[in-house]
Amino acid sequence: MHLPEDINDFDAGRVVALVGMPGAGKTEDLAQIVGRSGLPVFALDTVGALKKRLQGCDVWLYVPQRGFNLDEAWAWSVEKLKLSEPVVWSLENFSSEEMQDICDSLVPRWKQCENFVIAIDEIHRVAPVQGSAEYGNGSALLKDYATARRNWGVTLVWSSQRLAFVSTMIRGITDYWVVHRLFLHQDIKPIEDLLSNQPGLDAGATAARLRSLGQGDVMVMDLPFRG
Repeated sequence: MHLPEDINDFDAGRVVALVGMPGAGKTEDLAQIVGRSGLPVFALDTVGALKKRLQGCDVWLYVPQRGFNLDEAWAWSVEKLKLSEPVVWSLENFSSEEMQDICDSLVPRWKQCENFVIAIDEIHRVAPVQGSAEYGNGSALLKDYATARRNWGVTLVWSSQRLAFVSTMIRGITDYWVVHRLFLHQDIKPIEDLLSNQPGLDAGATAARLRSLGQGDVMVMDLPFRG
């Protein structure tokens, strides 16, 4: 685990990224955040990997089926969140388009809650780059909400194994990065571009270190909080 001992150490409103190639450890990091945060955590498991890492953990797991009653499911989730008990919705049986519709429906409900953590595993499935051939345009409401999450004291934690597919807006507002080994150049370049805009940072040396990460290596970047 490469985050502070308690997620409360993050100022509310921060955006945290856990990225890396398959098997590098990013989902294990996310599972630890979900399982031990002192704040209420609502997590979306988009591929079914997160719930496997949470087996044996004290979390509430909900596996909706097509046609489920979202109002009832959210009301159930809110009761758990009020007790600071983590809730995970496992959406691996839905297409990316269906998951994006679910996110659009959840955002107005999220706006009624304050001071909690939203965790999304493999976020590129619900917030991809604009016009992604594989994942479409993504949830517009989710992207807008992410930029304004500080109004509700919400911390967003997301993971992805394909950083190049993640919305440029989501990447741009992310200020805490936990980077495991990345393999493809197109997944490394977005971080290098981000580093090039950081004053007082030796972007070249940091990028070289990023490219040299091996299996089990991790690089943590705590960038200026963007509010």
